[in-house]
Amino acid sequence: MKLNYSKCGWMAVILLSLCGLSYHAKAAAVLVPETDVKRVVDSVMSRLSVREKIAQLMIIEYCSSDNLRKQQIQNALVKKEKIGGIIIMNDTMIPAIKRLNEFHRMAPVPLLVTIDGEWGVSMRYKEIPPFPRQMQLGAMSSDSLVYKMGYAIGEECRDLNIHVNFAPDVDINNNPDNPAINTRSFGEDKDKVARYGTAYMQGMKKAGIYGSAKHFPGHGDTNVDSHKALPVLPFSLGRLDSLELYPFRYLIDRGVDMVMVGHLEVPVLDTSGTPASISKPIITDFLRNTLGYDGIVITDALNMHGVSKVLEKKMIPLEAYKAGVDILLMPEDVENAISEIEKAIKRGEITKASLNERVRKMLTLKARAGLFLKSYNPIVNTRNIEETIIKDANKALITELAKHSITVVTNHPLSGAQKGEAALPVAGIKDKKIAYLGYAGEKFGSDFASVLLRYAPVDTVILRSPVSMDTLACVKEQLKHYDLIILGINNTDARPQLNFGLDSVQIPFLTSWAAEQDMVAVYFGSPYALNKISGYENFKAFVVGYTNTFANNYAAAQVIFGGVPALGVLPVSTDKFAAGQSVILNGKTRLEFNDITFGEGYKIEHGVVTGDYMLDKQKDTVWSDAKIELKEISPLLTILPQIGKMMDAREIRSTSFLGEILRLPLDKHNRILVSDLLMHRSGLPPVIGNVTEENVINLNIDPARPLRFSEANLFYLNRILQTGHTAK
Repeated sequence: MKLNYSKCGWMAVILLSLCGLSYHAKAAAVLVPETDVKRVVDSVMSRLSVREKIAQLMIIEYCSSDNLRKQQIQNALVKKEKIGGIIIMNDTMIPAIKRLNEFHRMAPVPLLVTIDGEWGVSMRYKEIPPFPRQMQLGAMSSDSLVYKMGYAIGEECRDLNIHVNFAPDVDINNNPDNPAINTRSFGEDKDKVARYGTAYMQGMKKAGIYGSAKHFPGHGDTNVDSHKALPVLPFSLGRLDSLELYPFRYLIDRGVDMVMVGHLEVPVLDTSGTPASISKPIITDFLRNTLGYDGIVITDALNMHGVSKVLEKKMIPLEAYKAGVDILLMPEDVENAISEIEKAIKRGEITKASLNERVRKMLTLKARAGLFLKSYNPIVNTRNIEETIIKDANKALITELAKHSITVVTNHPLSGAQKGEAALPVAGIKDKKIAYLGYAGEKFGSDFASVLLRYAPVDTVILRSPVSMDTLACVKEQLKHYDLIILGINNTDARPQLNFGLDSVQIPFLTSWAAEQDMVAVYFGSPYALNKISGYENFKAFVVGYTNTFANNYAAAQVIFGGVPALGVLPVSTDKFAAGQSVILNGKTRLEFNDITFGEGYKIEHGVVTGDYMLDKQKDTVWSDAKIELKEISPLLTILPQIGKMMDAREIRSTSFLGEILRLPLDKHNRILVSDLLMHRSGLPPVIGNVTEENVINLNIDPARPLRFSEANLFYLNRILQTGHTAK
């Protein structure tokens, strides 16, 4: 069937390969005997001046792109002041590691390396595949996978010589307008938040990485971002004790390494209006004395406006210290801040004994992490670092987490073909014309489509951002005769202040369209967006995919056709649905795919397409006993079973030229044997030239750009299927 999309704007179908992964084990974390810890801490303490001890309590941020002046200041803080630690910010991985290596080489005292990596090191280094955000984890019904994730993130940190990950976030997010926490929380169920937070913490601890519970006493029920202003918790002590504080007590009882105090005004605990991060009544009187916590207390970043606008920058660390904090995170005007604490000691305002106690906590943390061992080498070798960090086992775990959390919110009977049957999983494929519409789907929409095409001949349209109303109207007209449309909403945003990325005109257009034609929606964003999508009930099924990632697209597409069950539940309440609600689908009605890829360069472990092919008609699978590395094989994975059947029916032959089958001139592009095309030895150049509108067919390849190698294979193989011509 030929569809004319030439007037519908930017559209493309690009099918990428999904490859198998293998697991491998790693050595256990360093364990230093406590007698050795005390000995080395005593030794280091004896060599530090008062000023150097103060500096040990501070953790500064850096970025490899910092200007020269800022780098000079950082160098002085590390080399001269003997600062205690470094926190990694958003950066490019290899330059960031090289800069961190420079710090290590100049540091007289080993540096504690920290990261705020709630969904893994990917939160700062985008080259690494991201684990799900905590709200998506809250959609699962078991914490065992959360523990595995904690361990895997811990391994990522260890591979990069990161010692502390400021996670998990144990805020209870029960405010849909929360701009700061939102998807960073496990949800609104306090017991689930506590249990999943503990599992995350214990997984990291097993890998030898320290974690922290944050943001004490609870940042979940706020509608102000503490990065920009000071949120207020106007609740009674009874409310705080029964809800916000519950996860903190739970983790404290189970040995959490640190508690991070947020920049929050809590009148019931401190009537002065002082932010919790610099409040003695909250930190010393309540957290330490009332709750009995004697571990490390760390501030949230001291450069955040929730606290930085309260006092002069150099004075904020002193106030946090006096409040009872042990470690000062990301202070500003560091050199002068050290001086102010030093002056306070000289005035007798704070004692040397209290300083020594806090420095011992920091040095003990370092000693237990093995930083003072003679064998410890903080330098990270950047050669082939991505191959070390990006583990097949972690990719497989990310996929498993996605499969256990994708949530079907509604599932109504269809009104068209097979009227009365539930929309999901899609049944009666042979009797349905199905289309997939990737709305703003330039990122991962093609991956979603590639999985759908493994189950059914789904005609695909992917609209690139920005999408115009004219384009939407055009596509609606083109798809009006389809029995079912699968709508993927990819370009989402987790922030309520940005309306979750929802277009106020186009989303109503889509929901109105769903009232006229059977349509299933997959929204790769926050479940809170349901409050903003008026008419979402018009969709025959509505699926929440939480975040627009490869793994979530891969899993959600399989849920649509029953390849995997839908097991996720809503981690938060919406206007019409309570937390914990969902439509559970058993799945397994069709083949489940476990071969996955992330990014470029795919390593194939099994299901390889090379050499002699075998088509298993009972299982509809293709296999080969070869084992190689090969890029861009998805056209084969997707289309080869159909090609095999055509060969079996003698509709085409492997020894035929492509031009013979397609009735094209036998030029250099068409004088290719079908067998060579299937085995990627066709000799096609990386770019084979532009395509014309008449050649587009269902591929919707943009005529203005070159057709690349992988698309060329897909293009030609699809042409073979579309032609249905017997080669003589």
